[in-house]
Amino acid sequence: MSVLSNGTEDLPTGLTPAAAYALVNTAIQKIAQMNLLDKDVPFFGLIRDGQVRGTSQIAIERLITAVEIRAESALPIGSGLVVQLVVNGNLQSQQYTLNAGSSYALTGVTGDGNGVAGSGLVVPANQTLAVRMISGNQAADVVVTLKCQLRIL
Repeated sequence: MSVLSNGTEDLPTGLTPAAAYALVNTAIQKIAQMNLLDKDVPFFGLIRDGQVRGTSQIAIERLITAVEIRAESALPIGSGLVVQLVVNGNLQSQQYTLNAGSSYALTGVTGDGNGVAGSGLVVPANQTLAVRMISGNQAADVVVTLKCQLRIL
């Protein structure tokens, strides 16, 4: 067998249906793990507390693994910039912070937002996902990037 460009392998000749099914199933799982979708949510201009941007909804379950925050213009001052995720209208508890005077932060998502430990936040298929600005602290032109993995089950 040879490895294809998407990380899967082509099928050898003479497979039984059961063996072919196992190989195809493994290939589909590898492809699904490689389906990444980074969602940029821009907050242009001077940030206002309470702004909600980037509402999206797709027909595939998403796993949010990290939140990246970039201040492209004015950096936050005071106690820093704080954002939270909103899933299907529900504000999640984990906060993501860009420290005062910093222009970049990458923070891993640690659970479902309700204190349950894990490696990411699952957003079920057909549920909305948005970013809410909790505290802008005079930052401007901020881009929040949600690092997502599409979960094709």
